[in-house]
Amino acid sequence: MMLKKMVDEYKEIKGKMIEAQKELGSNHHILMEYQNQIDGLYDRYFGVSKTEIR
Repeated sequence: MMLKKMVDEYKEIKGKMIEAQKELGSNHHILMEYQNQIDGLYDRYFGVSKTEIR
């Protein structure tokens, strides 16, 4: 159940990120905000940020 919730949130954020990239270009600050939200998912559900995993 928790994994499904995380995947749903990820898909929602990623979809918004792709739309913003199409409309605004790949270097817009809003894309960084969406990436921060995705990193926040990792932190909330796994206790570690995505950037620490790399």
